[in-house]
Amino acid sequence: AIFLIGLITLRLISKPLLRLEKAALEMSGGDYSSRVPKIGDKTSEISRLSDTFNEMADKLRTVIINLEEKNNKMDIILNSIDSSILVTDEHFGVIFMNDAARNEFCDDSFSKEGVYPFISIVRSDEADKMLKKALDDGIPVSSTIKINTRKGNRIFSGIVCPVSGPNDKKAIFTLRDITQITGLQKMRSEFVANVTHELKTPLTSIRGFIDTLKNGAMTNPDVAGRFLDIIDIEAERLHKLILDILTLSEIEELSEDRDVETFDMYGLIDEIIVLLDEEASSNKVSLLSDNESLEAFGSLYVRANRGRIKQILINLVENAIKYNFQGGKVIIGAYKADDASIDIKVSDTGRGIPSEHLARIFERFYRVDKGRSKDQGGTGLGLSIVKHIAMLYNGSVKAESQPGQGSVFTVNLKI
Repeated sequence: AIFLIGLITLRLISKPLLRLEKAALEMSGGDYSSRVPKIGDKTSEISRLSDTFNEMADKLRTVIINLEEKNNKMDIILNSIDSSILVTDEHFGVIFMNDAARNEFCDDSFSKEGVYPFISIVRSDEADKMLKKALDDGIPVSSTIKINTRKGNRIFSGIVCPVSGPNDKKAIFTLRDITQITGLQKMRSEFVANVTHELKTPLTSIRGFIDTLKNGAMTNPDVAGRFLDIIDIEAERLHKLILDILTLSEIEELSEDRDVETFDMYGLIDEIIVLLDEEASSNKVSLLSDNESLEAFGSLYVRANRGRIKQILINLVENAIKYNFQGGKVIIGAYKADDASIDIKVSDTGRGIPSEHLARIFERFYRVDKGRSKDQGGTGLGLSIVKHIAMLYNGSVKAESQPGQGSVFTVNLKI
């Protein structure tokens, strides 16, 4: 009887403890909703223990939920940043990186849960040295570095900030892609340098001839007349250069063209032929419209800024005249494309362009033959203006040419 009573008592005592153990194991496994049912009366030790456990479980669940919410918010914030952020431990292992860093440096072989050496992800000795210096010295390190990423060679503004914890050291490496900014700064510097050079050349020439005239050349009518003609030519060149710079700046600032109207492209081509006929005749070059397109369509109405399209044609046709042979031809045509756009083509039978120059002829101030371009009064901005007008209409421009066999310029416009 005593044995049975003891066994029953032992079960009554151990059963709630086993329930408590089970709940604790479930919580340790991540189930924070596990609770211990009420056991015995309110005054018993087991009942108070179960109440305390349940209260602790409620508080722990609240803390875990708050931490998860904060982590989710932090992940959203870090992943929304377009700069690459990598967090490393003191052994240079990457323990976290945001989506921007993963897209920039990692392929599918890198799992989100794994810890990988920093050098295996970024693959840059310069970046690795920055990280080591920051962790060793305990101070932020910043520099501009070039890294070969999955997207190609990029330029980054990098900063490493060491973070010291109670037991270890970590570092936050931030990489901001400044490739485009650097390219724009380089283009701006080159543009300013080119503008300065292009302005300086005619101004120097004008000042030199003025000084010569002041020093006595004015008394010789023939010399004075010749010098004044040169000054007039240089002043006109300067005027054209300034106009082209202002035109290019205006086009670049526009997101869409203004003052659009509906007009016939073939009528505009005929107008260009009449306008430039004298210049073509003086160079012994024939200006022709593409009769095949005219016969096929009769008229080609488009909606655009007529002045801009006229400027495209003038720039292309003037170049075709300048760089043609005597007795050569320039053919102008416009065609409907399959994608509801139009193609403007200007072809010539001139000298042609070497293949190594074709990729750069639409850059500002780029000249294939610098001496000949300046002799003929070119500003070096005509083709760049054509390209930017095409971009204004979500279009493009390309050139096809072979030395001695002429050139074909095609402008595609979404109009």
